[in-house]
Amino acid sequence: LLSLMDKNSVPMICATNCVEALDRAFFRRFNFTVEFRRPDVHLRERLWRALTPERLPLSDDVDFQALAQEFRFTGGEIRNSIERAAAMLLLDRKRGKKLSMNDLRTAAASEIKQQARIGFGAAG
Repeated sequence: LLSLMDKNSVPMICATNCVEALDRAFFRRFNFTVEFRRPDVHLRERLWRALTPERLPLSDDVDFQALAQEFRFTGGEIRNSIERAAAMLLLDRKRGKKLSMNDLRTAAASEIKQQARIGFGAAG
Protein backbone atom coordinates (compact mmCIF):
# COMPACT_ATOMS: atom_id res chain seq x y z
CA LEU A 1 0.00 0.00 0.00
CA LEU A 2 2.84 2.38 0.79
CA SER A 3 4.41 1.91 -2.66
CA LEU A 4 1.02 2.48 -4.32
CA MET A 5 0.63 5.69 -2.34
CA ASP A 6 4.11 6.81 -3.46
CA LYS A 7 3.53 5.96 -7.14
CA ASN A 8 0.14 7.65 -7.47
CA SER A 9 -0.64 11.30 -7.09
CA VAL A 10 -4.41 10.88 -6.87
CA PRO A 11 -6.32 11.95 -3.77
CA MET A 12 -6.84 9.15 -1.29
CA ILE A 13 -9.14 8.87 1.66
CA CYS A 14 -8.21 6.26 4.23
CA ALA A 15 -10.17 5.29 7.31
CA THR A 16 -9.43 3.07 10.28
CA ASN A 17 -10.82 2.39 13.71
CA CYS A 18 -7.45 1.05 14.83
CA VAL A 19 -5.08 3.98 14.24
CA GLU A 20 -2.57 2.70 16.79
CA ALA A 21 -1.90 -0.31 14.53
CA LEU A 22 -0.75 1.86 11.60
CA ASP A 23 2.93 2.26 10.88
CA ARG A 24 4.24 5.84 11.16
CA ALA A 25 5.26 5.61 7.49
CA PHE A 26 1.60 5.99 6.58
CA PHE A 27 1.28 9.24 8.46
CA ARG A 28 4.22 10.80 6.59
CA ARG A 29 2.21 10.37 3.39
CA PHE A 30 -0.99 11.98 4.66
CA ASN A 31 -1.53 15.68 4.15
CA PHE A 32 -4.45 15.76 6.58
CA THR A 33 -5.80 13.54 9.31
CA VAL A 34 -9.20 13.81 10.92
CA GLU A 35 -10.10 12.03 14.13
CA PHE A 36 -13.70 11.05 14.73
CA ARG A 37 -14.17 10.38 18.42
CA ARG A 38 -16.66 7.96 19.88
CA PRO A 39 -20.04 9.58 20.35
CA ASP A 40 -20.97 10.79 23.81
CA VAL A 41 -23.96 9.37 25.67
CA HIS A 42 -26.40 11.92 24.23
CA LEU A 43 -25.37 11.24 20.65
CA ARG A 44 -25.42 7.48 21.29
CA GLU A 45 -29.03 7.74 22.45
CA ARG A 46 -29.92 9.68 19.31
CA LEU A 47 -28.15 7.04 17.21
CA TRP A 48 -30.04 4.18 18.89
CA ARG A 49 -33.29 5.99 18.11
CA ALA A 50 -32.38 7.05 14.57
CA LEU A 51 -30.95 3.69 13.51
CA THR A 52 -33.90 1.66 14.78
CA PRO A 53 -36.31 1.24 11.86
CA GLU A 54 -39.75 2.68 12.51
CA ARG A 55 -41.34 -0.56 11.30
CA LEU A 56 -39.44 -2.63 13.87
CA PRO A 57 -41.92 -3.55 16.61
CA LEU A 58 -40.54 -2.55 20.02
CA SER A 59 -41.63 -3.67 23.46
CA ASP A 60 -42.53 -0.99 25.97
CA ASP A 61 -39.42 -1.85 28.00
CA VAL A 62 -36.95 -0.60 25.33
CA ASP A 63 -34.95 2.26 26.86
CA PHE A 64 -32.59 3.92 24.39
CA GLN A 65 -31.11 6.14 27.08
CA ALA A 66 -30.14 3.10 29.16
CA LEU A 67 -28.58 1.42 26.09
CA ALA A 68 -26.59 4.57 25.36
CA GLN A 69 -25.28 4.64 28.93
CA GLU A 70 -24.55 0.92 29.09
CA PHE A 71 -22.79 0.50 25.73
CA ARG A 72 -20.14 3.01 24.66
CA PHE A 73 -20.63 2.15 20.99
CA THR A 74 -19.93 3.89 17.73
CA GLY A 75 -22.74 4.36 15.22
CA GLY A 76 -21.64 1.26 13.32
CA GLU A 77 -21.67 -0.86 16.46
CA ILE A 78 -25.13 0.42 17.33
CA ARG A 79 -26.38 -0.37 13.82
CA ASN A 80 -24.86 -3.87 14.00
CA SER A 81 -26.53 -4.47 17.36
CA ILE A 82 -29.94 -3.37 16.11
CA GLU A 83 -29.62 -5.49 12.97
CA ARG A 84 -28.48 -8.51 15.00
CA ALA A 85 -31.41 -8.11 17.41
CA ALA A 86 -33.87 -7.78 14.52
CA ALA A 87 -32.41 -10.86 12.85
CA MET A 88 -32.70 -12.85 16.09
CA LEU A 89 -36.32 -11.74 16.36
CA LEU A 90 -37.03 -12.90 12.80
CA LEU A 91 -35.22 -16.20 13.28
CA ASP A 92 -37.18 -16.81 16.48
CA ARG A 93 -40.30 -16.95 14.26
CA LYS A 94 -42.62 -15.84 17.02
CA ARG A 95 -45.30 -13.95 15.16
CA GLY A 96 -46.43 -10.83 16.91
CA LYS A 97 -43.38 -10.75 19.16
CA LYS A 98 -41.79 -7.36 19.75
CA LEU A 99 -38.12 -6.55 20.17
CA SER A 100 -37.35 -6.25 23.88
CA MET A 101 -34.67 -4.52 25.90
CA ASN A 102 -33.21 -7.94 26.65
CA ASP A 103 -33.01 -8.68 22.90
CA LEU A 104 -31.08 -5.45 22.33
CA ARG A 105 -28.76 -6.08 25.28
CA THR A 106 -28.06 -9.63 24.07
CA ALA A 107 -27.29 -8.34 20.57
CA ALA A 108 -25.05 -5.59 21.96
CA ALA A 109 -23.15 -8.15 24.06
CA SER A 110 -22.71 -10.25 20.91
CA GLU A 111 -21.33 -7.19 19.13
CA ILE A 112 -18.72 -6.78 21.88
CA LYS A 113 -17.73 -10.44 21.55
CA GLN A 114 -17.57 -10.18 17.74
CA GLN A 115 -15.35 -7.10 17.92
CA ALA A 116 -13.06 -8.84 20.41
CA ARG A 117 -12.75 -11.87 18.08
CA ILE A 118 -11.59 -9.72 15.18
CA GLY A 119 -9.29 -7.62 17.34
CA PHE A 120 -11.23 -4.40 17.73
CA GLY A 121 -12.23 -2.98 21.07
CA ALA A 122 -15.93 -2.27 21.22
CA ALA A 123 -16.63 -0.73 24.57
CA GLY A 124 -19.34 -2.07 26.78
